[in-house]
Amino acid sequence: MPCATARPAPTRQQQSNTTDLAALLAFKAQVKDPLAILAGNWTATVSPCSWVGVSCDRRGQRVTGLEFDSVQLQDLGSNRLTGAIPDSIGSLSKLESLNLEVNLLSGPIPPAIFNMSKLQAIGMTRNNLSGQIPGNESFYLPMLELFLLGQNHFDGPIPPGLSACQNLARLSLEVNNFTGPVPSWLATMPSLTRIYLSTNGLTGEIPVELSNCTGLHGLDLSENKLEGRIPPEFGQLRNLGFIGLANNRITGPIPESIGYLSKLTQIDFVGNGLTGSLPISFGKLLNLRRIFVDGNQLSGNLDFLSVFLKCRSLNTIDNNRITGSIPSTLANLTNLLILSLSGNQLNGTIPTSIASMSNLQELDFSRNSLSGIIPAEINGLTSLVELHLDSNRLSGSIPSSVSSLSQIQIMTLSHNLLSSAIPTSLWQNQKLTKLDLSQNFFSGSLPVDVGKLTAITMMDISSNQLSGGIPASFGDLQMITYLNLYGNLFEGSIPDSLGKLLSIEELDLSSNALSGIIPKSLANLTYLANLNISFNKLDGQIPEGVFSNITLKSLMGNSALCSLPRDGIAPCQNRKHSRSKQLLLEVILPAVVTLLILAACMYMLVRRKMNKQGKMSASSDTDLLNYQLISYHELVRATSNFSDDNLLGAGGFGKVFKGLLDDESIVAINVLNMQDEAASNGFDTECRALRMARHRNLVRIVTTCSNLDFKALVLEYMPNAV
Repeated sequence: MPCATARPAPTRQQQSNTTDLAALLAFKAQVKDPLAILAGNWTATVSPCSWVGVSCDRRGQRVTGLEFDSVQLQDLGSNRLTGAIPDSIGSLSKLESLNLEVNLLSGPIPPAIFNMSKLQAIGMTRNNLSGQIPGNESFYLPMLELFLLGQNHFDGPIPPGLSACQNLARLSLEVNNFTGPVPSWLATMPSLTRIYLSTNGLTGEIPVELSNCTGLHGLDLSENKLEGRIPPEFGQLRNLGFIGLANNRITGPIPESIGYLSKLTQIDFVGNGLTGSLPISFGKLLNLRRIFVDGNQLSGNLDFLSVFLKCRSLNTIDNNRITGSIPSTLANLTNLLILSLSGNQLNGTIPTSIASMSNLQELDFSRNSLSGIIPAEINGLTSLVELHLDSNRLSGSIPSSVSSLSQIQIMTLSHNLLSSAIPTSLWQNQKLTKLDLSQNFFSGSLPVDVGKLTAITMMDISSNQLSGGIPASFGDLQMITYLNLYGNLFEGSIPDSLGKLLSIEELDLSSNALSGIIPKSLANLTYLANLNISFNKLDGQIPEGVFSNITLKSLMGNSALCSLPRDGIAPCQNRKHSRSKQLLLEVILPAVVTLLILAACMYMLVRRKMNKQGKMSASSDTDLLNYQLISYHELVRATSNFSDDNLLGAGGFGKVFKGLLDDESIVAINVLNMQDEAASNGFDTECRALRMARHRNLVRIVTTCSNLDFKALVLEYMPNAV
């Protein structure tokens, strides 16, 4: 029999390749791949070295790199891989680069990954990974250069095993939950160029030893709980381009030595307790482009500003205690894009020299004590996008030159002493998105073409002295979400066109002199969450729709409004009641007038007879004595203070009320209109005639009530009179 041919044993190289293949297939099986990147490409029929995201060495075809971040796979964007990182990755013994950034991976990092001796780069930024990083006993990455775990949920101390990684150049652990101190052993790592530990829970003081990391280009310890002072020794970090210590608990002065870091381009010391003034040595920072030190307790004046000639963004001293005036030399900062000095104690006027800062895009002098006018020269800021001058003591008018600010999008001038009319040119700016002129003394009316502000989303002109009608063109502001006209002198009706503001979320028309009905179109504003029309002169029925959820507080001060049954609002009268009232006006009131005319004629006849007889009959004297004496206050009680509920009718001569006297007798009370001179002058004459008149078709007069401001006839009440 022929001998069977023995299969050659697999070589060590083949065994290694098989191990790599199995590890990768296990990775594919464990993670979820919603974009089907792995499902359509990672197949056992082809070499893993040709798979997307996999790289191999040239000689042995061993896997050396996994790249699944959105940068490496540019055509696929964020790959959105989910699930846990499989332990099998630890079997890729030749792996040099593991990049799983910008995915949705969760759970801990397998411990085996921290013992891969060839691994040079670990990139897992922007996932949902969690847990602690292993300590020294299971951490061996001697070749590690990049350790990027930012924007995850890791906790515990910064792994001490990193201290053995002498090749580490970049440590990025920002936006996690690491606790404990900033390790002083970082100073023993000669290759470190960037340390990013911001937004964690680190405590203690900033280690002085970090000043030995002379190769550092970037240091960010912001958003932690660090205390103490900025080490003056940091002046040795001569290669530092960025330093961030924002939002900690750091106190004391800014060291003069920081001004010797000539390569600094950005400083961020926001939100600490720093005191003193900015060092004069900052004038040597010729490469400085951005400096942020707002939210501290810095003091002094602005003389130091001249040192920032090359700065492009100077959010220098917001919310500090800087005093004095704004120097005219500020205009020398011609490269500046942002200048924010808000929330200090600055006084004096705005220098006209700022006109030369033509590159400025944002100017913020808000929340100071600046006075004087807004200089007309402000039109020189042709690149300005945002202007914030609110909460000062500025007076005068808004200069018409603001029309030259063609790029302006946000303007806040509230809480000042500005007056006069709002410039017409301001309403022509089609790029303006936010306008706040509230709490000033602006007067005059609004132009009819307010609707040209087509980009506006927020407008507040409340608490001024603006008058006239609300322009109907407000309905053209289709982008607006907030409109506040509170506390002005606007009159007339609410424009029906406001019902076209389909994006409006908050509308305040309160405390004006608006009249008429509430437009039904407002009821269809489905995004309207807050509406206030209180304290106007509105009447009629409250519409349904969004008004069903409006509070009584938003409607109060409009006594003539009515609604369907609702607490605090008078119900609207039904049609039957309205018909009865119409009957009173059309039938009974003319009858009363006719009676008055007949009484006047009767008086003339009696008067003529009296002249012939020369004296009044005894019976007339007796009738006079029989009239009741009824006071004004009794009439007030009888009619519930002349309530509309007791109103029988009204006309040119006055109003007729139904009343219940103290003796429980029911009467009709004809209150004469004192504004009608004829009715007022003829009152006494008519009273004398009616008291003597006797006829079966005339209503008997009970008595009269008269004083300088009030005249009324009290008549017998006829319930079925027509």
